[in-house]
Amino acid sequence: MSEYIIREYKREDIPELTRLWIDVFDEDERMLTAFFGALRHTGTGLAAVMDGKIVGAGYALTGQSLVSGDRIIPLGLIYGIAVDPRCRSHGIGRAIVKAVAEMAKEQGAEIICCEPANQSLVRWYDEVLSLRPALYRRELSIPAQKSLPCHPVDAVEYARLREKLLRGKNRVRLSDASMGFEEDMLKIYGGGFFAVAEGIAAAYLWEGQAIVRELICPEGLEERCAASLAHTLSASQAKLFESADKGQAYILTDRPIPADSHWNLSFN
Repeated sequence: MSEYIIREYKREDIPELTRLWIDVFDEDERMLTAFFGALRHTGTGLAAVMDGKIVGAGYALTGQSLVSGDRIIPLGLIYGIAVDPRCRSHGIGRAIVKAVAEMAKEQGAEIICCEPANQSLVRWYDEVLSLRPALYRRELSIPAQKSLPCHPVDAVEYARLREKLLRGKNRVRLSDASMGFEEDMLKIYGGGFFAVAEGIAAAYLWEGQAIVRELICPEGLEERCAASLAHTLSASQAKLFESADKGQAYILTDRPIPADSHWNLSFN
């Protein structure tokens, strides 16, 4: 195999990076247009180049902070690690992940973190970067039912309500640019930000289900809120994730964080 170099991405790389992402993740090109439009405000990307072609990529997203007590801790989220299938098993992915983590630290991140695409990657991230499970979750399926009032809100209003509902709690706060991209992504996939009863929710549609990326509401109303959200999106059911003491590793970090940290809204 030829030698490769890893360098920061350039604007002219975006079409090639987009093709690689679609080949690896089968993502909607509209989402990638929104992502690269927001990237200059939310972090940066790295490309692995071999023989003049991009064969791998990864992104360091720094538009998020962990608010814990009176501390605001900048985060570096490892995102979108992709390697051309023809060039795998040569250490390119490992090299990209390490370089992305270093780039995030250079941009001020104090905690390096990621949301593994699948559970088989948990051990790999531990081996490469000593990222270990910090938060766990479990999955629930809730049949759609019109039960509680539910209406869309924009990113600005959602962020305001989110801070109000989570005030005093350990939580991840997204920058304005990150919230804007989140809104674009949700809408591209048929969802958005919503006010549900006395709470808020972020969701999108996937294979006839409402995938609830975040739900913040009074205790005991979670299932009714999820059911109402699914009904609003004309979905058959809602897929809801709840925090758990063990099970599916959701967030990996390179240092301990409070176990009650609210981290549901992220890029993945």
